[in-house]
Amino acid sequence: MITGEYFLKRNILLSCVIFILCCPCLSVKAGTLHIISALYGVGNIQQDVTKKLKLIYATHGGRFINFKVGKILFDKDPAYGVRKVLILAYKDGNSYRTSTYPDGARVLIVPGVRLTKDFTLGKAYYGAKNSWIDVTRKVAQAIKTKIPFIASNENFGGDPCKQVRKHLCVFYSENNQLKYKTIKENSEFSAVLLKSDK
Repeated sequence: MITGEYFLKRNILLSCVIFILCCPCLSVKAGTLHIISALYGVGNIQQDVTKKLKLIYATHGGRFINFKVGKILFDKDPAYGVRKVLILAYKDGNSYRTSTYPDGARVLIVPGVRLTKDFTLGKAYYGAKNSWIDVTRKVAQAIKTKIPFIASNENFGGDPCKQVRKHLCVFYSENNQLKYKTIKENSEFSAVLLKSDK
C-alpha cells in the first residue's frame, strides 16, 4: 500500500537528485554542511522546517548540529498528540544524505566526521552561542598523552565568546555511532571521560 509518507520520501529523494544534476559546479568544502530540506510531521501533514534547521546550525557557528527532535522545530504543532518525524536532506562535504529522526531522537551532525568501529576523535570545539573555535589538536594531544587539562580561555589561546559561560564539546566515533561529551568552562577534560559509556 502506497502511503503519503512514501510519496514524501520519494519527493525528497527526487529533490536531492535534481539538486545534484542541476548544480554540478556547486562545491562545498569538506567539513561544511549544506541543509537542502527539512520536513517535520506525519504522513501528508508536514511542516517545512528548513529555515529552523539552518538557524540551529548557524547558532552553533556553522560547526555542528546537536538537538532533540520536538518542540524546538515548530511554532505550531503540525499534528498535536501524534508522534512525528523529521526528514532531513543535507550535503556534508561532497556526500548527500537523507536521514529520518522520530520525536525525541537526537540529531547530531558534525561536518567532516566519519563513523568508525574503533574509537576515533572527530572534532573538538570550544565556545558558546554562535562563536566556537576548533581545538581538536589540543584534545587529540591530551588523549594521546593521557594528561588532563582545564577547559579554559588560557589553555585554548583566547576567549571566543566574551562574558558568556563556554563549553568544550568533543565529538567522537565509536561502534559506528557519533557521540559527544560536553565539558563546562574551567572544568577538567580527561581522556577517561570519553571511555565512560563503554
